[in-house]
Amino acid sequence: SEAKATEVVHADRMAELGRRLEDLAKIADIDKKVDDLAERHALALGQADEKADGLAAGLAEARAREAGLEERLQAWDKSHCLLHTLEVHSGALTEKVASLDDRQAADSTDARAQLKSFRLQHTEDMEQATNAASTALKEHAGEVMKI
Repeated sequence: SEAKATEVVHADRMAELGRRLEDLAKIADIDKKVDDLAERHALALGQADEKADGLAAGLAEARAREAGLEERLQAWDKSHCLLHTLEVHSGALTEKVASLDDRQAADSTDARAQLKSFRLQHTEDMEQATNAASTALKEHAGEVMKI
């Protein structure tokens, strides 16, 4: 019976050891899963760091493009203002040219009228002078004939 009691104690210990081995196997399995998760987590962190670096580089490029676009926009605004100024000055110059053209046409018409008037007056003066000279010559010729 002592052997039987030893056998029961031994069986209980073996059962306890079996349970502990199962628990150790479960712990080892959990430990392996934790290691796998830690490894995946480390890989994910590495990928996240790479993505963050890529995003930071993309952001820097976007900011550089934004600065370039801002410069272009300012240049365009300046060009637009200059164009508007040129349009205003062009309109003013067009008005001045039209005014000068009108004035020149009026002056030309005036000058033509004055020239025509001068020619008519000159022609009349020449006719009178010619008539007076002719009359004087006839009178002179008449006096010469009398002599």
